[in-house]
Amino acid sequence: MNHLYIAACDANGGIFHYTQNDDGSLFQKEFYPMKEPMYLFIREGRLFVLLSAPFDKIEDSGIFSYAINNDGSLTSPSGIISTFGKVGCHLYVSDDMRDIYCANYVSGSVFKSPDALVTHKG
Repeated sequence: MNHLYIAACDANGGIFHYTQNDDGSLFQKEFYPMKEPMYLFIREGRLFVLLSAPFDKIEDSGIFSYAINNDGSLTSPSGIISTFGKVGCHLYVSDDMRDIYCANYVSGSVFKSPDALVTHKG
């Protein structure tokens, strides 16, 4: 059985979890509501989620992750960290999971966890 996760980037969106049966048919298993998940990245049993603007008083994007259980369900969400930029549009997690990278579209910056930021002009 395969697991498929789809981000629905909307104020009332979230992550849809589908399973794919041997005949190719899909079954919606779960829905995890959240505001504006932009991108998903899976590494070593974790699903990393890039959110458009999860904070109340700032417009920065944010990143957090879930543990992926054997049945594909998502549990143990981490805390959200800021990307220190607006409209995070790409996400990458290093092989050793020590570094998380995010490109911030509107701010023209690249974030590397936990706090490195390079801003480009022009």
